[in-house]
Amino acid sequence: MTVTTPQLDAQKIRLISHFEEGILPVSADRDQLKQAVFNICLNAIQAMPNGGRLRVGVTGVKGGEGEAGWQAGKIRVFVEDTGIGISALERERIFDPFFTTKAEGTGIGLSISHRIVHDHGGTIQVRSNNGSTMFEIYLPRKISSSNDQERFGQGRGDSA
Repeated sequence: MTVTTPQLDAQKIRLISHFEEGILPVSADRDQLKQAVFNICLNAIQAMPNGGRLRVGVTGVKGGEGEAGWQAGKIRVFVEDTGIGISALERERIFDPFFTTKAEGTGIGLSISHRIVHDHGGTIQVRSNNGSTMFEIYLPRKISSSNDQERFGQGRGDSA
């Protein structure tokens, strides 16, 4: 299933995108990262059956205190929705294979996203409260070894 503008319009979901300019590309498998973000976006859309706002973007992370300092030198991909939110109990399990709260869900989308991000040396975090959920993916800007470069497509010229 591919999410299209007519689908977003039909569900009364407003898409807002923000892609910071001048961000260095990530050496990675472009198709895998697209799949990871797509899975998260699909869950976000499904969490807004009565419409809402979907924000998607990519930013660089600069140095600083606390978590911002720890993530410095990475890129941040975010997906935020104004849907129903995810309870604290569900947040503990959302990356578990086959865990789902949907009647027709398989429960593999977010676990696949988690594995893809982890395989690329990244981390994925989720915050949620009533009416808003934010997924943040942090990916390193540089691959450290030639084995990783081959594994993630650097030899094929792929970058995300």
